[in-house]
Amino acid sequence: SQAAPVCRIASLQLRFHNQPVDLTPSFDPDRHQYKATLDTSMDSFSVDAAPLGSAQLVGVPVNAVPIEGGHKHELTVHTTGRYCEQISYTVEVKRLDGSQTE
Repeated sequence: SQAAPVCRIASLQLRFHNQPVDLTPSFDPDRHQYKATLDTSMDSFSVDAAPLGSAQLVGVPVNAVPIEGGHKHELTVHTTGRYCEQISYTVEVKRLDGSQTE
């Protein structure tokens, strides 16, 4: 029997209002771990994600996710589908607290 293909994400983006937040490393459907850093002025982040093919996404926040300065938030989004194997994508989002500089 053939192994089911993996359900992948076609695109995953973070933003603060209309301002994109960079993922490190940049998004690749085959890479599952990312980091993102928010400036001190960014008190929340939004997630835009799209699945590949017939897969569906679970765990994408509908509203902006608030985050306090100096804190981290681990975002995990996973794919699901009838004809493919589910897989997770994790983004560790960190907001700088004002005293930290890049």
